[in-house]
Amino acid sequence: MTLVLAASVMLLFEFLLLMAVSAFGFILRSILIVLSSFVVLFSLAMFAIGGKILVRPSLRAVSIEELRRRTECLNRRGKRRPITLPVMIYLCGIDGAGKTTQARLIANSLRSKGLTCAYVWFRWSGFFSYPLLGLARLLGYTKWMAIEGTDIRYHEHYFDKNNAIAQLSAWFFFIDVLFYSVFLIKIPMATHDVLVCDRFVLDGIVDLVCDTKNHKIPKDMVGKLLVSLIPQRSIVLLLDLPEEVAYKRKRDIPNLEYLRSRRQVFLNLANILSVPVLNAAKSPEALHSEIVETYLCRLPQWYARQECIS
Repeated sequence: MTLVLAASVMLLFEFLLLMAVSAFGFILRSILIVLSSFVVLFSLAMFAIGGKILVRPSLRAVSIEELRRRTECLNRRGKRRPITLPVMIYLCGIDGAGKTTQARLIANSLRSKGLTCAYVWFRWSGFFSYPLLGLARLLGYTKWMAIEGTDIRYHEHYFDKNNAIAQLSAWFFFIDVLFYSVFLIKIPMATHDVLVCDRFVLDGIVDLVCDTKNHKIPKDMVGKLLVSLIPQRSIVLLLDLPEEVAYKRKRDIPNLEYLRSRRQVFLNLANILSVPVLNAAKSPEALHSEIVETYLCRLPQWYARQECIS
């Protein structure tokens, strides 16, 4: 239909050219005649091809299974995998939820399918924000604390006491994440079939909300920009469990309130962004089976055949 319509437009253009011939001199008239001849030939060809496509029926309907069989046959001959788009699997949640354990299990499962898989632990580290963090430290808005009974130290931010520092910290955080995501997200996705990411922007947003006591960040401009850094071809999963259970799993967690406040922000984010929430209190094996059966099996890459890359 598109070809026929295009041909009609070309014939209309031809008619206008012929009408304009009488209004110009001999030389321009000759040029227009030559040009119009090419237009006529092209229009006739388009009519013939378009008519053939419209009138001539398909010789045989090709099913999805037939296309899949042909693709796999070509891939085996070419000794390569089916061409699929890279995907990121992003696990978020409070400390002690088992993100690292599940990320490694997922990566091993994907590699067993013959896929190239990269694992990234994206814990934020300042770069452009270092001067601001240093200023906050000098002004007393950042303090180093020690976990009772251990030699583990962590920092507490009190950015909510200074609105300017609270606003700047969010924007500098976005710039830092944008910078690091090029090397930790974009490049691995371009060179692997699947990227498994342990922590990313949602974990950073949770930290920002808790540090600044500003629960509007997820809906503010900086929050939307941070969320936009998550690739479209991503599976985002929130691993959730009671903070008491998480607290018993790890020794480097400051206190229960630390987990409780962050868990609430995570659940609010999951509600806003429609992120699936998985019960991380179950055994690692049971949780991994749920992830495989519910999410990984939907990936085209999951069905890439081992012999295609041998």
